[in-house]
Formats: sequence, C-alpha cells, structure tokens
Amino acid sequence: MGFDPTKQRSSTDLDNFAQRDIPDGTTALQTTIVDETTGRKLKINADGSITSTDIGLNDTAKDGNTIYLGQEDRAGVWIVQKIVKSVVSGVTLNTFYYATIKNNPTEITYANAWSAHVSLIYGKFSEAF
Repeated sequence: MGFDPTKQRSSTDLDNFAQRDIPDGTTALQTTIVDETTGRKLKINADGSITSTDIGLNDTAKDGNTIYLGQEDRAGVWIVQKIVKSVVSGVTLNTFYYATIKNNPTEITYANAWSAHVSLIYGKFSEAF
C-alpha cells in the first residue's frame, strides 16, 4: 500500500510508518523520500505535509502537555513547532501548530523567535506557510 499524502489518516493507518521519538516521549510519524529530479531528501509527515530535511532542530522545550521544537534552515529561515498532547475519549492526540515569520513578522531572527517561543502566534500549517 503506497503513501497518499492527500488521504486522511486514522491512528491505525499511521502504524505502517516509521516512528521517530521527539524529546519527552512524544512520537512523530514520518517517512523520508528522495526527490528524483533534485536529489533532495523530503519528509512526508503524518498529516500529509511535505517538508525538506535541510532544516535542523536547534532547541526543544516542554511545558506540561506542550512541546516546542525550534528549527532553522541554512539560510536562517525559522520555524517553531508547538505540539499539544491531549486525550479525547481515551485516545491520545497530538495537535501540531506552527509559528514562522509569516504569522510573526516582528520576529526576524531565529534567536528572537526562540526567546519568545511561548508567546508567538501559532496557527495551522496553511496559516504559517
């Protein structure tokens, strides 16, 4: 069964993907592919979004059920990802939110964004990219 990034996923569908641990016990599901045209490695995330692996993880922080991941690429473009863990009807859910310069235009550098990571404006993927 191939990966269809446009298909909605249930937690049982995601069992087929490789798991990678994020600090503090949260698990993210992903698979990595290589773009045959450019040779760049691309990551297909559990939510179907595709990101380049040319971005590095700089910092992590945990506050209760929330984990923050501070990431930056070689050009200094930054992303802070907020993962909120919740339990609904006995099912553990991880909800992903993103902060970038698009939804935080006054935070020019990664250092400034990370310093303000708790108070940044976070949104869904389409709101931050």
